Amino acid sequence: MVTQDDYFTSLSEEQVYALERLYEKFQAAHRLDDGPEMERLLQAVDREAQGLDSAEVGYPPELFADVFATAAQAGLHRVAHAGEEGPPAFIWQALDVLGAERIDHGVRCLEDPALVRRLAADQIPLTVCPLSNLRLRVARSWADVPVREMLEAGL
Repeated sequence: MVTQDDYFTSLSEEQVYALERLYEKFQAAHRLDDGPEMERLLQAVDREAQGLDSAEVGYPPELFADVFATAAQAGLHRVAHAGEEGPPAFIWQALDVLGAERIDHGVRCLEDPALVRRLAADQIPLTVCPLSNLRLRVARSWADVPVREMLEAGL
């Protein structure tokens, strides 16, 4: 059986430390701050980035602004799930409030031409997960996943 100590001492890859949106804001901030479990994780992992994951509805990126400000001060890259279930406004918040350098999913950017221009001009990478788009009913079929439209828009 692998113990928690084994887990923490065996990690060696660079990691994105991702917050789950479903945690309350206080808990998310505590996980980034100086809690003993966080301190052990930070010592064990060569962490490169702060991420924001999970269900978007009801949890706009701006709720996590202070956590991402701390991450920026620590010199970490910032990434966020935005614009899959949530509206294009969540992508704007991820970029402008969180300082996200990569958007995970982001398919709903196509609903906002100004946002598409911004993403293309700033060369913000988007990670698109067609299976997630189908499971969350963002797309009705494989053919409805807008990867081709995103590529044609310069994303």
